[in-house]
Amino acid sequence: MSKKQIDKDLIKIAEDEGALSLISAALRKIDAILTGAFGTEKLELLMIPGRLVQAARNDRFLFQLAQEFKTLKEKGEIKNNYAKTEQATACLQELLSALEHPPVDETKFELLKSIFLKAATEKLTSRNDPTPQLLMSIAKELSSGEILLLAVVYKLGKDKIPTDVAHNAYAWLRHISQNSVLSTTAMVEFFESRLIDKKLLTDRSFSDKSGIDTRLHFRLTDLGVKLCHFFIEDTETSFKE
Repeated sequence: MSKKQIDKDLIKIAEDEGALSLISAALRKIDAILTGAFGTEKLELLMIPGRLVQAARNDRFLFQLAQEFKTLKEKGEIKNNYAKTEQATACLQELLSALEHPPVDETKFELLKSIFLKAATEKLTSRNDPTPQLLMSIAKELSSGEILLLAVVYKLGKDKIPTDVAHNAYAWLRHISQNSVLSTTAMVEFFESRLIDKKLLTDRSFSDKSGIDTRLHFRLTDLGVKLCHFFIEDTETSFKE
């Protein structure tokens, strides 16, 4: 049995029976894999389930993207010639590059897909604007936790900010944890530091790092806000012909 056929069989198992079934299925095929002409090492065998889980996910993700692109095109929200633009090609390459470097889960793919489709409608930017590709290159480096934190900061920033939260970093952490799936302040703080490094959240102030400035958008930088514009559905059109 060839390596290609084994991969195909295991992906089918993942689709039909779920990701966990890949582990036992891969072990059942251990003899065929280790004695095959392609000379797979034992270490590679241990990596097969994880690689194929992502492969099965990628198939589903790309099918979903193609279907949503087709639907928007049929509704007239995407112009017929957009798919041939340099922007479409560049953004698709960024998306495919992200899928080649797992893990990519539903949260991360939703961000990448949203940037691609928002760019395609040409409501936020024009087809000649490099912004979508640049945002895609930033987005593919984000973890799911960072994306979830970005989204909740954007949404909470649209509401009235409690007085005790406006300038106190620890109150900010607590407020985020109480109003999101990031259920502990330590978890929020873990992803906060990464978003600061990536220039998506403003840094803390004072020598003890207890102060914050929430005046812009609850600590989002202008780059963070722009990225959220391509991800959160309640934004207004900013690009005009």
